Amino acid sequence: MLPIPPIPVAATLVRATGIGASRRTTNPASCGNSQSGPCPATGVERPLAERSRFTAWEPAQLGAFLDTADRHRLGPLYDLAAHTGLRRGEIAGLRWSDVSWERESILVAFARVQTDREVMETTPKSEAGI
Repeated sequence: MLPIPPIPVAATLVRATGIGASRRTTNPASCGNSQSGPCPATGVERPLAERSRFTAWEPAQLGAFLDTADRHRLGPLYDLAAHTGLRRGEIAGLRWSDVSWERESILVAFARVQTDREVMETTPKSEAGI
């Protein structure tokens, strides 16, 4: 069985989560909106965001993941994402009325996205979903 590749932690995630600069001791708002350079409040150097090239899993790796995810409570959603290419927000926006068992199809009419502290329902990113 092939191992599941580790998911790299991107610099943008480090910046967004505050890893490397403790948010418990400083006010994150005091660092401003600067995208690079040290935070004026803490003097901690923020990492530069690097664009990494997306590498899809090999079929055997995806199979290994889905076999493991099958035991997870969200296993069916991982399976749906892997076999349809739906985005996370599109899956979260699905309703039972969007599923046609007779035609074996799914209508992606809504997507759910999280902004700050609320979840908003929007239209899908592409017209192909509607």
